[in-house]
Amino acid sequence: MGGVVVGLFGAAMATHWVFPVDAAVQLIPGIEHAGIVGSLLFVAAGICLINASRPSASATWPTRLAALCVGALVALPLAYLFEYASGIGLGIDIAHAGAVPTATHPYPGRLSPNASLAFLLAGVAFWLNERRSTRLGPLVFSLLALTVPAIGIGGMVGHFVGLEALYQVASCNPLLPTTAFGLSVLGAGLWMLHEAAHAFDPKRLQTTEQRIKRRSIAVITLVALAGGVAGFSVMRGTFERSVSKDMLLIATTNATSLGHTIDVSLLFPKTVATRPAARQALEKLSRTPADTDAMDFLQRVAESALTADLTRVEIYAANGARVAQAGPVPAKSRIIQRLANTEQTTFLAWKDGYLLLAEAEVRIDGRIVGRVFTEQRMPLFDRLLAEIRASSDTSDAVICGRDNDKMICAPNRYRPSGLELPMFDATGGAALPVARALLGEHGVQFLKDRRGTNVLSAFTPIKDFGLGLAVRTNVDTLYAPMKSRLNVLAVALVAIVALAIYAQHHQVRPVLKQLVASEQMVKAIVENQSELVSLATPDGELTYVNPAYARHFGRTPADMLGDSMYDYIEPADHPTVRKVVADVLSTGTTATSENRVTSANGAQRWVAWTNRLLSDPSGRPTLHSVGRDVTERVLAERALRTLAAIFDATTDYVIQNDVQGRLIYMNPAARRRAGLAPDAPIEQLTLAHFNPPQTLEKFDAEVGPSATATGVWVGESLVWDAERREFPVSHIVICHRDAQGKVEYFSALMRDISAAKAAEQAVRDSEHRLRLVTDNMPALISYLDRDLRFQFVNRTYQQWFGSEAAPQVGMSAEDFFGEQARLEIGPRLRAALDGQDVADDREMMRPEGRRHVQVTVVPDRGKQGSVVGLYTLINDVTSYRESQRALQESEARLRTVADALPMRVAYIDADERYRFNNLAYERGFGRPRDELHGQTVRAVLGETAYQSVEPHIRSALRGEPVTFQSEMDSNGSYVCYEAQYIPQRAADGSTVLGFHAVVTDITRQKLEEKRLTELARVDALSGLINRAGFELRMAEAMQRCRASGALIALMYLDIDHFKQINDRYGHHTGDALLRGFAARLSQTVRSTDTVARLGGDEFTVIMEGLPRPEVASTVAGKIVQAMSSPFIVEQQAISITTSIGLAFYQGDATTVEALVRQADVMLYQAKSAGRNNVQVALRLIEGGRA
Repeated sequence: MGGVVVGLFGAAMATHWVFPVDAAVQLIPGIEHAGIVGSLLFVAAGICLINASRPSASATWPTRLAALCVGALVALPLAYLFEYASGIGLGIDIAHAGAVPTATHPYPGRLSPNASLAFLLAGVAFWLNERRSTRLGPLVFSLLALTVPAIGIGGMVGHFVGLEALYQVASCNPLLPTTAFGLSVLGAGLWMLHEAAHAFDPKRLQTTEQRIKRRSIAVITLVALAGGVAGFSVMRGTFERSVSKDMLLIATTNATSLGHTIDVSLLFPKTVATRPAARQALEKLSRTPADTDAMDFLQRVAESALTADLTRVEIYAANGARVAQAGPVPAKSRIIQRLANTEQTTFLAWKDGYLLLAEAEVRIDGRIVGRVFTEQRMPLFDRLLAEIRASSDTSDAVICGRDNDKMICAPNRYRPSGLELPMFDATGGAALPVARALLGEHGVQFLKDRRGTNVLSAFTPIKDFGLGLAVRTNVDTLYAPMKSRLNVLAVALVAIVALAIYAQHHQVRPVLKQLVASEQMVKAIVENQSELVSLATPDGELTYVNPAYARHFGRTPADMLGDSMYDYIEPADHPTVRKVVADVLSTGTTATSENRVTSANGAQRWVAWTNRLLSDPSGRPTLHSVGRDVTERVLAERALRTLAAIFDATTDYVIQNDVQGRLIYMNPAARRRAGLAPDAPIEQLTLAHFNPPQTLEKFDAEVGPSATATGVWVGESLVWDAERREFPVSHIVICHRDAQGKVEYFSALMRDISAAKAAEQAVRDSEHRLRLVTDNMPALISYLDRDLRFQFVNRTYQQWFGSEAAPQVGMSAEDFFGEQARLEIGPRLRAALDGQDVADDREMMRPEGRRHVQVTVVPDRGKQGSVVGLYTLINDVTSYRESQRALQESEARLRTVADALPMRVAYIDADERYRFNNLAYERGFGRPRDELHGQTVRAVLGETAYQSVEPHIRSALRGEPVTFQSEMDSNGSYVCYEAQYIPQRAADGSTVLGFHAVVTDITRQKLEEKRLTELARVDALSGLINRAGFELRMAEAMQRCRASGALIALMYLDIDHFKQINDRYGHHTGDALLRGFAARLSQTVRSTDTVARLGGDEFTVIMEGLPRPEVASTVAGKIVQAMSSPFIVEQQAISITTSIGLAFYQGDATTVEALVRQADVMLYQAKSAGRNNVQVALRLIEGGRA
């Protein structure tokens, strides 16, 4: 049966080697590493076992096959042992194509020395099995039968308990677990052959009893060994998981702390590079490279930035020249890695400790004006890694960076000078755990290091800086507590089961204690950190918190387990935190965040968290968070932003200067008042540029010493504005000291109090002027308190009543005014105390007699609105009243006179409002004077009429007398008015107060003028217009033509031989003929045409709006024809003819005289052509368009 099992086991291994099947891996763990030679040897051993178990061992083919298998079991192992011993390859290493040597399997395809020895011994045992007749044969066989399973069981035990010496010899191939198992089964088969050879002999009961005892002891030993191995294996698995988890926690926690340290350290160069004064100095150097003031300032900046950790600062201008340096010259250091994902060029280096080399660009408006280089010691790096190394003799940590396919690592415990390693092994995978960290992975790995020592290594990237951290410890160190107890387990093998159980009970517990102690030692590193470390489930349930985390909330770690982490977070921050957690869980990336928590004392604190995704031993996702209290930084940043916003927004002036008086800061308000641009450099400016000499003397003598002694000085001083004009300020000076108490700089807050000073002076001046005014006013002015006692009286009281009788401050009004005050004035004063304004007229007795006065009382109200006193004003209005009566009488007389005038009379003020009008004005507009009074001219006249008179009103209000006429048709009848606007000036003649409007109806005069004008333009004989009328009509027609472009025709005609007719028939008949000719001419032309008699027998016709010249020619021909019919004059028939000259006009520059002259020329051409015809000018004068 054992042979079948061994043979099938070997066949399965061989089949999987030829045809890999995943199911075989699940059935036989580790089968994927088994070679073909070992598999075939197991098949050969199985054949040998089957053959040896046969009842008869005659020389048949199974026997011959078994003999060949025995030869193979002896020859092949001997060859492999020879290869290991001599280092000479015999070409029998059979491996898969492409297999390469590895640290764990340096000889692919070669059987391990352990397995080779076991197979060799099995082959010898099978050979001896056929030769038991010798005396030593059975003894040797039994030893071989025990040695083969011992090698197999030892290998399995070694793999289970982690004892490499049980399954690997030197640097040879190790004994695989599957091979060890097969050898154990093979050993069991050999032992079964051994036991089968000793049949039961009743005569030898004692020997049999001994054999049974031996078997019992063997069974007990195997049971104890199996139990011990199994228990040890379980403990080892638990221990490995615990140690792996703790090692990974150490690595990730320290990596987070190191990442935090780099983030914080990067703030130093950034702070130096973004300092406004430094940026301005570099900006100035970019324009003036030789500016020594800027270089001196930058040197001070570099020196002031040095700290215990910041050991070197160098500042370079835009041209690359170094302009400032502070700290010792750095020695050559070993560059480990250029950090990624930083805003600066940053390197992690090593020189007797870790260094951070950073180079930050200084930009203004996107333009590089300089660079800042810093060198910082990283003591936290050194301390954290030293703590890890101090945890055990073999613990170590290494930080590496990547350079293409190489890793550059800092010095560590085993490589004090650092080292360079390949990133990838021959298969293309990560060569070492730290290489996996550089690829962004994190986890735990068991491996053999370059010294050949088995180690446990935890690895993780340091944030996203391109650095990897690996923490490792020798496996032997981790297992030392367990291995130290293996001797106890060895004793248990030779004891009875009860003793083994008893031994297990009392011996395993110390081992567990050692495991707990080891685990606590690992956790101590985490729990002693100041950072807040926690592990939580995806829904926020806390599964682990370190003491610092629990102390922050005033609780113990045990009390907090099972709580929700959101119970300790400010509710307003829950959405933000949940989003960060969701992102980490969904993407697996590390995320940072900040949120508020409530500490143990109830105060609200800010914590910055670094969150990453881990897996617990069961593979479930776990949120790993590391936090640091950043409340002071958040509050400082908030205060800084608030203070900067206040300084930028305030109208007060804020400046800072060093102890030498050089300016280092000016807020926008101070820059504007000093005439400086917002980005103008100020490093070269001192207090002397903005303060007059007397202020500088005051600073030296009073302000500086006082502020230095007490920390602050408050007072007033004078400063200069942009034009060097002095103005007063309220001044606060604050002295700032450094950590050592040395004066570092001064801050000054100033407020312009020019307006306040002016207001104070104005109040004093106002009080003085008020006293002068009130004392020189011819009125009584006083102030009474609520008890109606005088608190102020002007000098007029003394002038009116004399020094003795005038009221004094403190005298009551009743005492001064007497019975009159109680009866008449008293009620009015009390009404004023109730908040009423009181004013009335009354008579008052003065030494010179009774006078008429006007009394005004005004309440004085306090801040709450209540009346606290009374202002009284008493004016002597006797003369005014008398003048008012005289004025009223004068106005009555004036109105009586004005109402009697036939023309319209009104007075209009400068606002064009009616202030007076007479009765004729009322009748003209049909409105009573009360309705007109106060109305504007525009409202009374209407918009159209107002537009026509507005220019005249403007002239009158400028002081110019105006006379104009206005014609209009009112209800079909013609009306004409003549208006005179007479300006009314002030008494001094300086301004125009208004104007008097006198409007006269001149309609009759105008009608008469028109009638006379018309008579002057009509020919008395013919009734046609005469020459004057013709010239006017002709000029008007030509004007209309120029506007419209229409064609005009002018006919010039006369009666042929009129002189002979006049001589023959007499002048009386000649006149009648002219009247007839005029009448027939008027009937022949159009009704729109103008017919005129120029004198004698000369007539003209003006024809406007002609569509074409032929129309006028046709009409002229009709006139000639019409005149050929005889005229009956005084019962006599007189025949006449007429000659006509015709000219045209169409909007050119021709004058009336020129047009008439052209028509006259055409008339004489008609005469020359025999009369009784029409001659037409063929061209317009000056080339018109006809």
